[in-house]
Amino acid sequence: MTGSRPLDILIVEDEAILVMDMEAMVEDLGHTVVGEAASFDEYESLSLDHAPDLAFVDVQLARGSSGLDVCTA
Repeated sequence: MTGSRPLDILIVEDEAILVMDMEAMVEDLGHTVVGEAASFDEYESLSLDHAPDLAFVDVQLARGSSGLDVCTA
């Protein structure tokens, strides 16, 4: 990456294989995955701990939570 700093990214996804793929893509682009959450509750905790620059969010999450909840938090 030239001209900009790497982003700290939080992945909010409940499918493990997708998380692994997304993590590899993010890191290949020179950014850092600061956490992985499978539910809104996990997202809330990780976002407070890591204050990510960006979150990639699945719309339908595990345990009945929604990615839309993440977007409005």
